[in-house]
Amino acid sequence: MNETYLNSSICDSELRITGYDLIRHDRAAAEGKQGGVGVMIYYKNDHTVVPLADSCYCSPNLEACFIKLHLTNCKKTYVGSIYRSPDSSTKDSLIELDSLLKNLEQCQYRSLKVQL
Repeated sequence: MNETYLNSSICDSELRITGYDLIRHDRAAAEGKQGGVGVMIYYKNDHTVVPLADSCYCSPNLEACFIKLHLTNCKKTYVGSIYRSPDSSTKDSLIELDSLLKNLEQCQYRSLKVQL
C-alpha cells in the first residue's frame, strides 16, 4: 500500500486485517518533506516473512520498504512497496530506485530479480 499517511500515533493493531500481518514505514517530516505519505505491506500471517535489513528507504523523491517472503516449495521471494512522489523528478527517482535495488542485491540478496 502506498500513500498511507500514517504516523506513530496510529498503532499497528488499529490497522489489522484478520488473517494478515503488516510491515509499515511512515514518513516523518524530518525525512525531507512536510508530513508524510508512507508505505506498507500486508501479508498472510501463516507465511514466514523477514523484514530486510536497511530495507526502508525515504527521500523527497522515493519511499520504499521490502520483505523476504518464504513460500512452501518455492524460491525466496522479495516483495516491496515503492512510492514515487508525483512532484519528484522521474530521472532522480529512477536513479535512487536503481541504487536502492543494487544495495539490496549486494547485501545478501544476490539473486534478486525485479518485477515492477
